[in-house]
Amino acid sequence: YYIDKAYQGEKIKPYLKGDIFEKIYEIKLNQYIDKFREYQKSLVGDIKVEQEFYLDEHLEISDENNYFIKGIIDRIDENEEITIIDYKSKKIDKLDNKKIKETQELKDVQLGLYLYWVKKNYNKPATAHLLSFNNKNYIHFTTIKDRNCDKQEICYDKEYEKTLKNIIFT
Repeated sequence: YYIDKAYQGEKIKPYLKGDIFEKIYEIKLNQYIDKFREYQKSLVGDIKVEQEFYLDEHLEISDENNYFIKGIIDRIDENEEITIIDYKSKKIDKLDNKKIKETQELKDVQLGLYLYWVKKNYNKPATAHLLSFNNKNYIHFTTIKDRNCDKQEICYDKEYEKTLKNIIFT
């Protein structure tokens, strides 16, 4: 529980109640959390987990009081560029070609929508990845990038964004 809170960047609030030893433990734990966050940030930049986002009926950035689309992005790493990671809980041993094709053909718009929001919210290059894990390592399904795309990647360009918007409004 405390590790999850630390990963999300939260201080351990007075969850621990009681005698002076618990208070000392709480202070020390918060110091370790601060050091961990500094170290983590030095490696990959700022990490946001379960980032909520909202878009209004014109697909502009909105808030929880006025939205047409609401979503939660599993992870956003912010450095010189933005990296979006969407984790799939389905444990697989090889690539799921059906999921790759659905993403490429915009039959699954989740990653594209995440990238759309990030491009509206940040003024940085961005990449979105769809990942799953089995017991030994990760499986990388697909990537959508807004620049320098290779053959295995989906290129988020003006045509992609136009098609994405048409699908959403349809």
